[in-house]
Amino acid sequence: MHVGNRWQTYIDVSGLAANTEHRFRIVAECDSRGRSAPSYVTFRTLAPPPTPVMQTPTADASSVTLRWHPVYPADRYRVYRMNGNTPIHVGNRWQTYIIVTGLAPDTNHTFRVIAECDRRGRSPHAEIQVRTLPATLTVSQSTWAPGHGAGNMTVQVTSNITWTPTSNVGWLTINNIAPANRTGNGSFRINAVANPGTGNRTGAITVTGGGLTRTISVTQAGAPANVTITWNANGTSRNPDPWFRPPGTTMGTLPRPNRSPEYFIGWFNTSNVIGGTRITANSTVPSNNTTYWARWSDPRRHNPLWWPSRTISFRYENVPLGSPWREAMERGRNNWNASTAPVSFNVNSNSVNQVRLANHTWEGFGRFNAHPERGSVGPSMTSFVITINSRNTPFNFVESVMAHELGHVVGLRDNPPDTAWNGSIMNHERDRRTVRGPTGFDVTSIRILYDGF
Repeated sequence: MHVGNRWQTYIDVSGLAANTEHRFRIVAECDSRGRSAPSYVTFRTLAPPPTPVMQTPTADASSVTLRWHPVYPADRYRVYRMNGNTPIHVGNRWQTYIIVTGLAPDTNHTFRVIAECDRRGRSPHAEIQVRTLPATLTVSQSTWAPGHGAGNMTVQVTSNITWTPTSNVGWLTINNIAPANRTGNGSFRINAVANPGTGNRTGAITVTGGGLTRTISVTQAGAPANVTITWNANGTSRNPDPWFRPPGTTMGTLPRPNRSPEYFIGWFNTSNVIGGTRITANSTVPSNNTTYWARWSDPRRHNPLWWPSRTISFRYENVPLGSPWREAMERGRNNWNASTAPVSFNVNSNSVNQVRLANHTWEGFGRFNAHPERGSVGPSMTSFVITINSRNTPFNFVESVMAHELGHVVGLRDNPPDTAWNGSIMNHERDRRTVRGPTGFDVTSIRILYDGF
């Protein structure tokens, strides 16, 4: 079989069977002298690369990882996925593995791997069949019922496939999708804009992938009808007008009644003089018609002025640490802290408030002075000075006198007129040897002022 003419002294012959003996005849030819006697050469073509040996593959719902042992010689490996009897080329690799993606879940897939050498051609193919896993797709919620205002909810996705969330209405949007390729386990956030109407509205979020669909049904409440808030001022000449407000909104500036000479403490959700919850401008409008009651200071029991927080500090002046006077005063302070009163006293050397020990000619055991002295009422005290008169005060009275003066700091006045209050620490006729701290009557009176602070 003639394979070619050459004026050079070599020729490349292609298309030969691999690993086969071939015999060639070579004749020199001259136009003027004719042909030479033939010479013969015989040789065997090289063997192709061996067939790759496949390792155990791995698979998930949409991809498989194929691995094989390396062969020699091989410049590359060609990988095909079989579509019936038709091979579909999926990639060339010089490594001994390949990841094939985009496969149908729960399906048998057949692959072929061929080793290819530029000098020796292609190996016979290795063939392997792999079944992808069934697709899984679950979401953490199947329903969501946001209120009428704007809201959001994070949904957790458990899956082994690529998934896509979509909304069927404009008022539901989706963001914060993770991971960005939406493959495997992840999450996303649903956002609902406020419902401007009074009726409920519905929508849905669908999550699809791998032939599966999961639905989150959303029902958003409509804006509720207004509720009525009634203000009971507890004895003023006129109650504030009722309010009509949508529930769930912020109360805002509250009405302020007047009942001189009492000081208006605030609005509460109980008509009792103590306890309950204080209503402020930041409180939320309730879901039902509601009455709130005004709470007032009692001029028979309370001073016009008191300290504006539950924790009060002071420093000692001229009362040496470790002295008997200091120890007695400390017992009076600690009697307050050990009671159930909603206040506490502590010693702080940097405090603006003072407790002094002085030798005075004025009558009485102790004095209390508060600032500002005039023009302010309620929880607006800015500083105070307590003086214990060492000239007139028997030592076994000091503990009771100290507790009495601290009572003024938290709004208690001298000599409350109620019969039941005769044992009060504020009663000047008390036995100072035995009444050395606040009684239950004093605690109740303080709670009137400090509940809600």
